[in-house]
Amino acid sequence: MSEKGSHMATMIDGESYLGRVLIRPLSQSGDITLYLWPLRCLRSKMGGPTVGIDIKGEEIIRFDPHGPRGHWHKGGYDKLGAGPSHQDFPEGLDDSAPQLTWALAHIREHGSQLLEEAGYPDQAAALDSEMVGAALDAVNPRLEEAARGLGHGPLAVIARVTAPLISPGLLAGAALVFLNSMKELPATLLLRPIGFETLATEIWKYTALGSYSRAAPPALLLILVSAPFVYVLATRRGSTAASPG
Repeated sequence: MSEKGSHMATMIDGESYLGRVLIRPLSQSGDITLYLWPLRCLRSKMGGPTVGIDIKGEEIIRFDPHGPRGHWHKGGYDKLGAGPSHQDFPEGLDDSAPQLTWALAHIREHGSQLLEEAGYPDQAAALDSEMVGAALDAVNPRLEEAARGLGHGPLAVIARVTAPLISPGLLAGAALVFLNSMKELPATLLLRPIGFETLATEIWKYTALGSYSRAAPPALLLILVSAPFVYVLATRRGSTAASPG
């Protein structure tokens, strides 16, 4: 048996749903809503947040970022049931924080497509991108609030909730700054101390003299140093945007 709340996740007997539920409209009519339960406790005591999309109280899309047992549902959770609508998170997403990050990005980028695939083309067209963005931006503070309500202090909330949520963006930003610094030439030429050389200035110096054989080693080293960061950024973007089958 399951109990259906108005505009929120299907609540399963024997499980606990903690924290104040967040509900935000995703369309001007208010028929499409985003919900968030900050903490779902399973029978095994493992769990995490649950977030999804309802249409007039019917649960269509549901994400359960619960770590190793995490999964999501598409095509109509209430219509198809938990089994037929079940989907696994992309490979490599084994913790709750990256699963939630992927889920929110998936809603932001593919929300209309998901509703259309579930058989709701009119609602897919009615999805308001600005309202979707505002609803998703309200999710993270509610998770922090839930953690504080469970007895975690400010530092514990930062360590266990805030840091995991923002770490992918911080790492991506650091990688981009590193790549730009490695290849930067004009600012380096203007601001460097006399006699200070970088890989970019070495390449520029030798190519300006036409000595391409001497420019090749620093160019190759620049590629080797930058390649891992480019790979990490490319794979992270792919895992965020790709839809599992």
